[in-house]
Parts: sequence; structure tokens; C-alpha cells
Amino acid sequence: SHNYIQWMFPTDEESMYNPDAPKLTKEVQKRFAEDPALREELRNSFDQFTDFLGLKYERGGAIEEEAQPSVVIAKHFQDRFDDCWSSTWGGNHNWLRISRVLLCLGRCSLPKEQAAFMEALEDVAKQVPQCAPSIKHWREKAVEKPVF
Repeated sequence: SHNYIQWMFPTDEESMYNPDAPKLTKEVQKRFAEDPALREELRNSFDQFTDFLGLKYERGGAIEEEAQPSVVIAKHFQDRFDDCWSSTWGGNHNWLRISRVLLCLGRCSLPKEQAAFMEALEDVAKQVPQCAPSIKHWREKAVEKPVF
């Protein structure tokens, strides 16, 4: 099943693919802002997702307030290319997942990770021109913040 992404990275938008997906309410967004443990769990999910895409998430330090996270193209990027970055019919379902993750990071008070991810996606778009049409949408999601 592909529904896991809505559970790992909830948003406040209705899922077109999973009507049972959890909704990221204002109250839940506030809990993420207040609870470092929740943010840490989301970072763990983000680490898994970036690895899936052929990217590497570096936390940038142990103290959250001082950390400068980064996301870079990983050594296994080419191994993940066909699944994650190729475009048979003008798109790739993983690109929709990327939009969801960018929105979730912003809504859940992880703006540094959100910005680092977007920076990496800009680099990817230079190497993978077929994903260029998605970059505008990703940029829009990459500036979203909590709405509570």
C-alpha cells in the first residue's frame, strides 16, 4: 500500500488518495511546536524518506536550536533514479509525496529541515530536468508554516 506517506507526513489538506488519512489540525500543529519528542520522530521519518529518494539528511547538530540541517544528493541517488526521479508520463507519484513532506515539515515546526530539503530539490532539478515542472509547486510548499 502507498498510504503510509499520509501517516508519516500528515498535512492539513485532504488526501486525494486516502480518505482515512489523519488530518494535521491546528491543535496537533501546536503540539509539534511545543514537543521536541514529536519533532524528533518526524525527523526520523524524514531521514527515511530522504534515503528512499536517494538523498542524505544530515541533522547538523544535537541541540535543535543550534542545528543547521542539510540534505544532499547521496551516493545511492542513481540507484533510486528509476523509482523516484524518472518521468514516464510527465510526472512521478513520488513528486507528490515530496510536496506533502515539504508542507508537513513546515506545519510541524521544522522550518530548517524544510529549507534544507528545498535546497536539495533545487540541486536535483538542475540534474533531472524532467522534474522542473514540479519545482514551482515545491517552492510554494516550502514556505508553509504552522497555522495555529
